[in-house]
Amino acid sequence: MTIGAAAAVVVATATTASAEADTPDDHWVSGGWWASVMWNDYENRDHGNDLDNVWIEDEWGDGYSAKLYVYRNGKLVDTAHAYNGDEASANDLGNVPNGGSVYWKSCLWNNGKPVYNDHGQPECWSGSFYE
Repeated sequence: MTIGAAAAVVVATATTASAEADTPDDHWVSGGWWASVMWNDYENRDHGNDLDNVWIEDEWGDGYSAKLYVYRNGKLVDTAHAYNGDEASANDLGNVPNGGSVYWKSCLWNNGKPVYNDHGQPECWSGSFYE
């Protein structure tokens, strides 16, 4: 490996680590073609009064709805369901401490039921947000 290639690996690793260090507040990301998902660190404090939540916005006009599942420490902590282009939030996350994270999953729904892909699995998109 050349010195330039080694430097590129170090820069790429540092960029990834810093991106995971703190998700920008109120920044929407793709939750699949049917939705967008946002981390909202309402009060950026590292104690029990911190108000952390995750929002989902349904894509308007597609005839589907979007359901959000939010996990902390491997456990489902809250869900939210958005319809007709509206937003909904998962607010029961508690205080996500600095350095902590939540995992989210956005799933496509139709007529009150999950939509399944060609492999028989729910059609979902997922990611993580970092405090």
